[in-house]
Amino acid sequence: MLELNQIENKMPLILIADENNEMLQYISSLLNSYEILTAQDGKTALNLVYERHPQVILANMQLPLLSSFELIKALKADLHYEHIPIIIFNNKNENKDMERCIQTGADDYLSFPFMNEELEARISASLRHYHAYRKLLVINAELLNTIQNFLNASEEIQNNRAGLELIFSLAKLPRGDYTMAHALEVFVEGVSKLQGWSIGHIYMVERERESDSVVLYPSNIWYLSDQKYKSFKDVTNNTIIQNGMGLPGRVYAKKQACWIENIKDDENFLRAEFVQNLELYSAVGLPIICDGKVIAIAEFFSHQKLSKNKNVLDIMTTAASQLELMLEQRCNEEKLKIKEKELDKASQELNALQNKTPPVK
Repeated sequence: MLELNQIENKMPLILIADENNEMLQYISSLLNSYEILTAQDGKTALNLVYERHPQVILANMQLPLLSSFELIKALKADLHYEHIPIIIFNNKNENKDMERCIQTGADDYLSFPFMNEELEARISASLRHYHAYRKLLVINAELLNTIQNFLNASEEIQNNRAGLELIFSLAKLPRGDYTMAHALEVFVEGVSKLQGWSIGHIYMVERERESDSVVLYPSNIWYLSDQKYKSFKDVTNNTIIQNGMGLPGRVYAKKQACWIENIKDDENFLRAEFVQNLELYSAVGLPIICDGKVIAIAEFFSHQKLSKNKNVLDIMTTAASQLELMLEQRCNEEKLKIKEKELDKASQELNALQNKTPPVK
């Protein structure tokens, strides 16, 4: 479909439909200031409308193959062409013919013979109608775009607010008085509730002593929006995942977030067969990093099919980064306590050794 400025800058295109070739030539000569298309039957006229998209249609009421009434009905029933003005002309000046044409959907009616000035006036009026409609389409499109931008901005504000609330909830954890498990619980519940995820869960990363390979074990850190998801929880609690396998394994292997739009169709989602009868579709996995190492994988599931949303993912990643800073601080505090204990023990041993050493003579 041509853009509005392209249409207005081009010579108007008029389609004339009449079985009589001489009539086509005569009317075309009257409209020599326009670009003309001609058709000698209704079927050809309809195909030309689809191919060339004229701005006005001037058709004889008596058309072979496809009548003018069928032509009108076909075009007025199509959203792409219903706005094209249709002028019907007839050799008879009968009110019942005019009424039938108008009732069928024609925009104007002319009785032949007609004056050149009258034809030109009707064509000009139809073109004004056509361009007014096209301008209205552009205005409506701009209005819809403005509304969509407003809705997107509102959604972004809402998501940002949810992200800030989550970060504040993490920041409220008593300094030095929380465990890693507690921080992970606050994170999972906060992300799930504030962003509307149906399920939230943590997989913990462990290394096998014998093979030194990474294995992901399900934790007891869960958020369920509804108890109908308990069966999925039970399955997950018995699912140990290897590096690179399933959603948590992929997140660990790539050390970056992963978004699955439909887990039912994902070939590498190990628990897919257990969610076929559940209202679970989209999923997101996030790595939780401490001291440069992935220590856990947070996974979230939705009852809706969600396309990847960069804004939502950015907020989740930001919240995860805040959690990682807190965990790293907690790890450093634990390391400092261990060092302090080691220094204290070494100091005590040194004092004991000095007390046992006889004085130098």
